[in-house]
Amino acid sequence: MINKQKIQQNKNREEAYLLINSWEKELGVEEKDIGIKINDKISDCIAKEKNEMDSYPLVLTAVEISEILKVSKPSAYELMNGADFPLIKIGRCKRVLRDQFFLWLNTKK
Repeated sequence: MINKQKIQQNKNREEAYLLINSWEKELGVEEKDIGIKINDKISDCIAKEKNEMDSYPLVLTAVEISEILKVSKPSAYELMNGADFPLIKIGRCKRVLRDQFFLWLNTKK
């Protein structure tokens, strides 16, 4: 059993080495720079997502939630009626704070 584990570990190392080499060729960078490139891409994606989030008003309506999630307005209302949704009721109006909505949404991944 130990020999099978060692063989698998070596196979995994070879696959990782081949993957890194293909990235080097594709990205035109050396192995040590791949991590930097990946971190840069992640940072760019986070910044873009933050800018998109900030473009919405502080208090969201069902219409805005439906736009964000690309669902119908009735589906947005159904979602807002969920027990764990951070809903704010103002009379008959249903609203949610933008930051709380995106935090809630991230827990659903």
